[in-house]
Amino acid sequence: MHFTARSVAIAAIAADGRTLSVCDWREAGSAGQAEALAHLVDAHDLQGAPATLVVDEADYQTQQLEIPGVPDEELVEAARFRVRDSSSTPLEQARVAAYRLYSDRKEGGGAMVAVVLARSQRIDALVSTAEQAGLAPQRVLPPEAALHNLGAQAPEPASLLVLIGRSGGTIAISRGEHLYLARPHKYGVERLARQSSLDYEGLVLEVQRSIDYYEAQLASVEASQVLLLPAETDPGPLLDRLNEGVTVPAARLDLGHILDLPDEAAPDEAAQAHGVLAAAAALPAAQPATASFYVPPPKRVDWLAAPALAAYLGGLLAVLAALYAGQAYLLGEREAELAGLERQRDALVAEIGKLEQRLAERKPDQRLVDRYDALERELRLKRRFAEELAGMSERQRQGFSPILEGLARQRVARLWLTDFTVGAERLRLHGRATHPRLVPRFLDALAREPAFSGTRFADFRMQRLDAEGHVEFRIATDTIAADTGEGEQ
Repeated sequence: MHFTARSVAIAAIAADGRTLSVCDWREAGSAGQAEALAHLVDAHDLQGAPATLVVDEADYQTQQLEIPGVPDEELVEAARFRVRDSSSTPLEQARVAAYRLYSDRKEGGGAMVAVVLARSQRIDALVSTAEQAGLAPQRVLPPEAALHNLGAQAPEPASLLVLIGRSGGTIAISRGEHLYLARPHKYGVERLARQSSLDYEGLVLEVQRSIDYYEAQLASVEASQVLLLPAETDPGPLLDRLNEGVTVPAARLDLGHILDLPDEAAPDEAAQAHGVLAAAAALPAAQPATASFYVPPPKRVDWLAAPALAAYLGGLLAVLAALYAGQAYLLGEREAELAGLERQRDALVAEIGKLEQRLAERKPDQRLVDRYDALERELRLKRRFAEELAGMSERQRQGFSPILEGLARQRVARLWLTDFTVGAERLRLHGRATHPRLVPRFLDALAREPAFSGTRFADFRMQRLDAEGHVEFRIATDTIAADTGEGEQ
């Protein structure tokens, strides 16, 4: 979208990056722009859409400086340092953007950088207006950066774009992903409306000077054409003067030359004149992130907010459900094993009954008496084994090795165990982590270990250790009281 002192314009590009789905505007002063923008967003159903804003020509100032040897991620800070003494706006009240101006004739593309300053209060006001209208601001650009998007899509390489605003404008030359030249001019709509030959000749001279500087100092490829962007003025007289006074052909740029326009709602000349920068800003970005006055704040996650707590509770319930399912499965296995032992017992009892009957029919055979005694002892042992087996937990049957191996496999970065206790009927874990969210991740991984299937934890405690979010946690199958040192560690 594009804000001026008298209007607000909005444009939207479809997901294919080629179709201009919206190009509309409303006349509104600064006091009514929030309402006008909200109306445009509602009318075109754009709530929640990411947005790039373009500031008005009066909202910023530009300096061109040489800043050699600075990577892109440090360019803004280097630019801020360089203009600290020359800026008319105190830097603590300003937002700084920066973008490189390329040159084929200098090694590495040259070191010339355009440093753009705008008042923080104005940028914050524009972002707030967009947010109140239901949009999600992503960038705030000067017009030159938006023109670079347009120049990168121009039908002819090395096209010179001429933007005519209310009181001035911009001349820009792009070729592919590189912006070579961006300079202001003073011949706006208000001045050209006088239809003075001096004004037309002055603008033609500015265009030719830009072409000469580009071809002589910046590029190895000649300028191909002059494109006059849609403006609130009759382009005919100016195009005639340009074709007479400059060394390359001049033409009016229609958005339909670059973008696919919807047949049912193609923007008229007025919509294109007000919305050309909004459409340019909506195009795929040709400039780096440093060209923006605004960077969206990172989303902060409140780990103690209601949704997070609900997620914790859901995870805990899932763990408990898994433990219950595992316990039910083990119980089923034990019941099947017990049923098998009972069948063996019944078979032995039946065999004993037969033997007793045979003994009653004849004189007891000492060998059979001995066999009977042995079977009786075996039966007692198996009954005792069945009773002991029914009362044993899975951990008692397996020993401590599977538990220790399961703990050894849990490697959660920035979480560690400070001590643990493993006993016949007790398991306690004590550790620390750099962030509370790591503890549920550790417990989720622990629940997937076979050695911990069927384990029920009766006590869980976690407390914050410092302002940086470090926490200490304890978890136990029994209630944690004062540590008596009992059990095995």
